[in-house]
Amino acid sequence: MKTGMLIAATGFAASLYAESTAQKPNVLFIAVDDLCTWIHEPGTDMEVIAPNFKRLMSEGVYFSNAHCASPSCHPSRVAIMTGVSPLKSGITQNPGKNITRPSWRFSPVLEDAVTIPEFFKSQGYSVKGGGKIFHGVQYDAEDELDPADWDEFFPSKTQQIPHQPVPPFDYFAKNKSEGRPAGHFDWTPLKISDEEMSDYKVVDWALNELRQEKAAPFFLAVGFFRPHVPFQVPEKYYELYPDEKISLPVLYPDDAVPAPAVITDQIIGKWGFDEYHWALKTGNLKNALRGYLAGVTFFDTMLGRLLDGLRESQFADNTIIVLWGDNGYHLAEKERFEKFTLWKEATRIPFFIKAPETVAGKTCTKAVSLLDVYPTLVQLTGAAPVAGIDGESLVPWLKNPDLYKQTPAVIAGPEPGSWAAVSEQYRYIHYFNGTEELYDISVDPAEFYNLADQEKLFYVKEYFKNTVPRQIPAFILPKNARPNG
Repeated sequence: MKTGMLIAATGFAASLYAESTAQKPNVLFIAVDDLCTWIHEPGTDMEVIAPNFKRLMSEGVYFSNAHCASPSCHPSRVAIMTGVSPLKSGITQNPGKNITRPSWRFSPVLEDAVTIPEFFKSQGYSVKGGGKIFHGVQYDAEDELDPADWDEFFPSKTQQIPHQPVPPFDYFAKNKSEGRPAGHFDWTPLKISDEEMSDYKVVDWALNELRQEKAAPFFLAVGFFRPHVPFQVPEKYYELYPDEKISLPVLYPDDAVPAPAVITDQIIGKWGFDEYHWALKTGNLKNALRGYLAGVTFFDTMLGRLLDGLRESQFADNTIIVLWGDNGYHLAEKERFEKFTLWKEATRIPFFIKAPETVAGKTCTKAVSLLDVYPTLVQLTGAAPVAGIDGESLVPWLKNPDLYKQTPAVIAGPEPGSWAAVSEQYRYIHYFNGTEELYDISVDPAEFYNLADQEKLFYVKEYFKNTVPRQIPAFILPKNARPNG
């Protein structure tokens, strides 16, 4: 067992389940890449086709005011898997390419961190995973999985995402020739079957696991890469969203003043700003939305396969389901695509929990964080509390979603000194240069009207400032780091 974050030796958490290993609940842990809340709450008057997700919402508690720990893939995933806030670990940005793997282990705060899969191994669980759980992409070799954490991983402990076909052209070269921003901002329909997609292969692997007899309870992590860029899924999903079914979100009402332009390479998403204005200039806004929505419906189809497999298995009645998105996503709102901002489009995420003996079909509007997942799973499985992790158990809100909740969700920005905090009524944003934003989301859910200069709301800003942990500098990978795995 690691030394920096030991599992507490005394005091057992109140448990909903029997203490014996044989009776402990299984856990199906579902991660989704760049899935915004349009899947259940469209930002326009469009219908997002996601019947399997909506069916799942009826089976447990959906947290409609849930937020990532940082609006980027890597820091968000490190935070949920270790239970440590980016404001403490210093990991607030995506890693560079061809870096040491896993780079986050070189953070002094996380060197000995006990991850969620390690915790379950210590409890006698079979621990397996497939697909994108830690940071990784399908189009190059970077992968932040720690091989030591897992009993098995598909396709391997050094490659989270299976091979997938790509269009018959170099879209980096295409982007350059067409003047669009560098990167993977593409929406080409693929003339392939579902079976050839990487997420399909991951679900196939998970279904095989669910068909097998299990001697011990299991923790099964299943990671979906879509709808992450490039927006490339089989052609039939694009056909579900013809032009007449796509409408653009409102950028700003006529009486709203756009938020202050605090723009760097990361904060407020300069990259996404450039993508939006290129798409606007070239008439590609609807094409980009179509590509994203096609990816959402493809994901939902794969989710349905996975959930049907669980429902048909012997484990259906004793399996906790946790579904989470690593960050939100701008879909033209506030003149942006992508994430990386501290506005609700980038921080608010789909988050759902189903557990035996909890209420079903309810929505919780209290502000919660992905940092709450770890302590929640610890309590649901009847284990002793884990020392040194952030967040709080959401078990009380699984029983009563209307229960009062005092603590806000705190989100670390990509730049040191930038952060946001969200309650049931307000969102406060503090930027590294002292600029502030405050929104009353109870009456302004789209966050159009900045109230930070209103003297009568000074106490709200002070409350949020007093809840934020001390922030350490951004993590820098040591020069003498060596590859792992």
